[in-house]
Amino acid sequence: MNDQEKNKDELMSELKALRREIDKLRKELNLERARARERLELTDNRFPLILEHMGEAYFELDLAGNFTFFNSAAIHMLGYSTAEMEDMNYRDYVSPEIATALFKTFNEIYTTGKPAKIVDYRVIRKDGSEQFREMSASLIRDPLGNPIGFRGIARDITKRKQTEEALKQKDQELEIKSRFLEESNTALKVLLRQRGDDKRELERNVVANVKKIIIPYIQKLRKNQLTPDQIVCIDTIENNTLSITSPFLHNMTLKNFNLTPKEFHVANLIRDGRTSKEIADFLNVSVGAVDFHRNNIRRKLNLNNRKVNLRYCLMSL
Repeated sequence: MNDQEKNKDELMSELKALRREIDKLRKELNLERARARERLELTDNRFPLILEHMGEAYFELDLAGNFTFFNSAAIHMLGYSTAEMEDMNYRDYVSPEIATALFKTFNEIYTTGKPAKIVDYRVIRKDGSEQFREMSASLIRDPLGNPIGFRGIARDITKRKQTEEALKQKDQELEIKSRFLEESNTALKVLLRQRGDDKRELERNVVANVKKIIIPYIQKLRKNQLTPDQIVCIDTIENNTLSITSPFLHNMTLKNFNLTPKEFHVANLIRDGRTSKEIADFLNVSVGAVDFHRNNIRRKLNLNNRKVNLRYCLMSL
């Protein structure tokens, strides 16, 4: 059945159904619009809430650098009141050198349209104290795309900068101390070298004095009529005196052979060519005791089981 064939009642029924559908759609549309307005209002209310509670300073500038908007963190960082901030330009709280650097950065943002980051610059608070900042800035455009200003987020990096400066100072102090230690080590080496030279000079003087002062008297005593024991005593005095001033005693000590005083005495007599009997008579001990000391000396000099003459070994030290 076509529309022309429908009667009036059927048309009225369909018209009412269509109106009910239109009313239903209108109500759904109005409900959706209301929900959209609620979401928009929630977003609009949330945006300033976020700005007010964020730790970083958020601000907006016009193209001349005057503040057009700022949050509480921006006020706190600079220490000015809201009324004072409304009449300020970014040049008002930085040095002329920093102002020039910031102008170049904002001009680059305006020219290229690209955001930029400014690291480690100083600002001057209302109380005169300085603060270090780090800032990210970008361009603001109107609905037609024309530049109308700048927005930025600034962070206080004063504590970080102070820590870096403190570490730098410590590094400089350590470098100074290191140079001082190097110079001290050099001076110590010079002193030790000088001490070694002085020691060798003293040894030469001692040897010279012994030969000039002591040995002549010993030689004079030899010209007298002496008993065999007296001759042995004089020989021993002369040999021991020469041993004290010779490299033999020095080397025996340095090589740390760990000889006892008695063994050292026996070794000195062996080196002078004394036989075991002569040594026994001179020391008033038995020949067996002298041989016992000989064996200990050979052992401490690592000569056991080696066919090495003990006297020649001692003379070579």
